[in-house]
Amino acid sequence: MKILHAPLIIADNAPVLSRYLRKLGIESDTVSFFKTWLNYKGDYNLELDTLSFEERKKALDIFLKDFFDNKIQQYDIIVFHFLDTFAKGYAYGGWQSGLNSDPDWDLKLLKDMGKKIVFYCVGSELRNNSKVIYYHLKHMHAGLNIPRPPLNQSHRYGQIWRILKYADAIVCSDSETQNHSPISIRIPNPIDLEPLESISTEYNKNEKITILHAPSNNVLKGTEFLLNVCEELKRKYNDRFELRLIQKMPHEEALTHYPGRGPAVDQINMAFGLFALEAMYLGRPTICSLQTSEFQSDDPKTIAPVWSVDNRKQFKDVLESFILDEISYDPEVGRQYVRDHFSGEVVAEQFAGLFEALINNKPVHHMITQQWFREMERYLAGQPVDNKNYYTTVTDFFLATRDIHRLAHECDMGVGLAKDEEITAKLLAGRKCAGDASITGQLIDKISTKVGKELFIHHYNRAMKIWETQQL
Repeated sequence: MKILHAPLIIADNAPVLSRYLRKLGIESDTVSFFKTWLNYKGDYNLELDTLSFEERKKALDIFLKDFFDNKIQQYDIIVFHFLDTFAKGYAYGGWQSGLNSDPDWDLKLLKDMGKKIVFYCVGSELRNNSKVIYYHLKHMHAGLNIPRPPLNQSHRYGQIWRILKYADAIVCSDSETQNHSPISIRIPNPIDLEPLESISTEYNKNEKITILHAPSNNVLKGTEFLLNVCEELKRKYNDRFELRLIQKMPHEEALTHYPGRGPAVDQINMAFGLFALEAMYLGRPTICSLQTSEFQSDDPKTIAPVWSVDNRKQFKDVLESFILDEISYDPEVGRQYVRDHFSGEVVAEQFAGLFEALINNKPVHHMITQQWFREMERYLAGQPVDNKNYYTTVTDFFLATRDIHRLAHECDMGVGLAKDEEITAKLLAGRKCAGDASITGQLIDKISTKVGKELFIHHYNRAMKIWETQQL
């Protein structure tokens, strides 16, 4: 059998998986639409990054016509990464094929050709990232009682519903991600250990402690929490440690900064990703915020040898203990954990088993998420999916605390899930109060007329009052 991975390379998943599938004797290729700063490459590379949307469409259509005319026939299974397809995608500015007006034309054609279709999801393409903000609030304000946000963003419900008609399997990288998919099986993210073998893990015990952090997104990864704690610790231990912040550089270059003495800090939200695995394998003790209640008991993430911090005090205390060299750590524990659960060989074997079952038309037993179908029912009925009023609660809170960045993020996440006139009014009021000169009376009047004037004005005036008084 022959496998094709497309259209995005997230954390090098597709190339690593292809490489180790080939070692098992399975032919596997990768299509990459975007190069990104990480410089990951596939077997077919379009590099649409620098093109405008219209230019992307032209380049994409030329590629797809040739690919479907001359190459697709040789593949048995198509694995779509990050919930995007050949014809339509949302990542990195998005794309839309002009070959056919039907956004699912490629999926229909592949099924007509007898191909098996797999979707492989790693997190934020499924998850409504309000869940990250939910845990940020828990981190900042211990004991704060807020409702849970909906599982997906508004546009994802319809997209996933359409995908269900064509997918032979939906694979999630961990059980937390599974909670956001209607059906799923679990196979972890693969990591290629071979490039790490040549990187030295030796260090001088007298060298300065370095705190390593390599966020792909500062907001979602909780970088500000690390910066704030390090700023406080610097006043006390200025000459004893340094923060090594690694961003916007190719992956190969980033790896050269990983060796050293001291902890790595990954995601301060609810889990950890590829960076944590790389750090562990290179001997770094690793800190994150791991919410084990989000994972099933047999998920390997629940037994990860990490230091989990749930709030600012815990975070500061753990970092201070590492700076003072009060924590002992056996690097081999982390290395063995990564080998056992996430190495390319281990993950490729699991995918090979799935592919074998699909080729032989054997049943694939998916986990079913009932909450997803309950939310989808409300979505189809035109009812607010956010029936617990998460967005009302958190947008009030961010207005009162004058946190314009998180307010804007949550208003963006909440569109189509809550009351749009409330979301829009609060965002405009917050931006106006924060000094955004583009928010004029004319704009407010125009938007209020569009979304429902009476309710909009009520929510706008209420939002202005919350901001000004800093009281809910």
